[in-house]
Amino acid sequence: MAKSTNLTPAEVFLGEAGRPLVETFPEVAGKQLVEAEPEAVTAVQEAHAVYFTEFMEKMLEPLRSTGQRESLDTIEADIDNVRTAWRYLTEQGRAMEMARMIEPLLYFHELRDWYHSGLDLFANAEKMFRVWGKDERSEAMQAQLRGMVAFFTSILGDMDGALEVFRENLATLRALGRSKESLFMLTGVYVSGMFINKDKGAEAVQAAQEVIETARDLGEEWWEADGLGGLAGVYMSVGSFEEARIYAEQSVRMWERIGDPWGSIWAEQILAGLEAMDGKYAAAKERYLFVLDIAQSIDFNRGLQYQYNNLGNVSLLLEEYDEAEAYYLQSLRICDEIGITFEMLASFS
Repeated sequence: MAKSTNLTPAEVFLGEAGRPLVETFPEVAGKQLVEAEPEAVTAVQEAHAVYFTEFMEKMLEPLRSTGQRESLDTIEADIDNVRTAWRYLTEQGRAMEMARMIEPLLYFHELRDWYHSGLDLFANAEKMFRVWGKDERSEAMQAQLRGMVAFFTSILGDMDGALEVFRENLATLRALGRSKESLFMLTGVYVSGMFINKDKGAEAVQAAQEVIETARDLGEEWWEADGLGGLAGVYMSVGSFEEARIYAEQSVRMWERIGDPWGSIWAEQILAGLEAMDGKYAAAKERYLFVLDIAQSIDFNRGLQYQYNNLGNVSLLLEEYDEAEAYYLQSLRICDEIGITFEMLASFS
């Protein structure tokens, strides 16, 4: 922490290498500047926001690669500072800087299973952002924030309401010509549709296909891999198992090349489900255990919860009743720990 009383406001916050000299801005830097001029306080807040905007922007690629676990730990160590910077930008309606943080901030909260705190963070930002003007950049940010809120509410149980939000804000972003930002909304449409419109898969199939095509046009390999896995999941949900297998295998190969464990969890899970539906219960169980290991490697509890439930299902089919009960109890324990509801269904996810 800075000791000199002659430092400039920015120097109170930033060291020679640009690393914060204070541990947590609100508690420490705020106390140091309690008697300072308003301009000095603003200068420190600005330096803080600039630093952590750049920090989060740089974290996106590591979060989506083999460095995922280390990146999660790095962000978690500074999450109070990150949230403070985010709120500062939100209060000022600075959509340009927020756009640099929003994707890694969302991904971090998902991977850490912090669904309630993620919902609060984005819901508060969405409410606060309503007071800002209707310029194109602000309108796009509002649409993105509404989509993030819908994402967390869908995980916490309101899938039907989330689907309508995704549809509405996808239309907004399309009208604004925001192709990349539309990818997240399209993902919301096909994931929500996969769960609540299984008898009407056309919309979900179209949304997943659009993700793949748009990602290829933009050179976004991560989103392409996600779209391939999404399309596989949609085909599986409507009973088109051969198509599901083709796209799941493509997704698995892409995730392996990218190195993102999170992506591999969902694509491998689909292949395991297809093996179970084909009566290959032992092979399915082996693959679910493999996916369980991936989820454990990044401490991703929702991924673990899905695999324990799937392992319970396949153990029942193998007539391994004690194991099935143990797996189901593990699944329910995780639901309780991370605050989500989950219906125990004899189907494969």
